[in-house]
Amino acid sequence: HMRDMVRQSALDYMQLIRIIRSWDGKRKWMLDLDGDGKAEEVDVDGDGVTDIAGDFDGDGIVDFGSGVADLRDGWVARRHHGDHPRRPRSPRSTR
Repeated sequence: HMRDMVRQSALDYMQLIRIIRSWDGKRKWMLDLDGDGKAEEVDVDGDGVTDIAGDFDGDGIVDFGSGVADLRDGWVARRHHGDHPRRPRSPRSTR
């Protein structure tokens, strides 16, 4: 049983990595909202604009992923280093 659980966890992580790498800044969120078997582009945040897959805060920039192996290049780095487009860099910052 333990072997099966470890194998399933490894497969789940591999699938997660595949999904994150598919967020290339061009692909849109696609969901089958009406149950007809066809995926439609989705406006996740309700602002009237179809959102980019991987953009969780609705600013038009993929928050992490985009095929880049270094995840520090995404949302986490921008939030911690003040480079996020919604928040100007602090003049006190030395980074």
